[in-house]
Amino acid sequence: MEENHGVLKKAEAELADFTARNNRNKKIVTPELELDRFKRSVKVQEEVYITLKKQLELAKIEEQERKPAIEIIERAAVPLSRSRLRTKMNVILAGFVSFCLFVGLAFVLEWMGKINPSEERTKEFLKYIGDIRNDFKSVIKALRRGRQKIFRK
Repeated sequence: MEENHGVLKKAEAELADFTARNNRNKKIVTPELELDRFKRSVKVQEEVYITLKKQLELAKIEEQERKPAIEIIERAAVPLSRSRLRTKMNVILAGFVSFCLFVGLAFVLEWMGKINPSEERTKEFLKYIGDIRNDFKSVIKALRRGRQKIFRK
């Protein structure tokens, strides 16, 4: 392709040189024949170059299509020991986390009982806490309805 590109550039240079020479001195008897010959040479080289360029692009596309979408780097190995679910450990961990959260909630509720409800910021905070309490109640109701539906089936 690079070789053809060089030939195309050479043909274009010859055409430009011929045109420049012919314009300076009008001594050539049949300049149209010579000009047509150069134009044909340039056109042939352009067509060859375009064809080669298309074939290169098609080859690149075909190469991409032949490559697998997923490349396996290393095959999977059989594990040394069987992994099992740690249900007991997960239940104990969930219980501990929920216990900590409820103790924290108890401290917050105790602290809220001791604050002065007449302040503006305190009223706003208590309003947000009431909203959260109502949200929890609606979630618990929804869960109970869902559990009832499951047990009915």
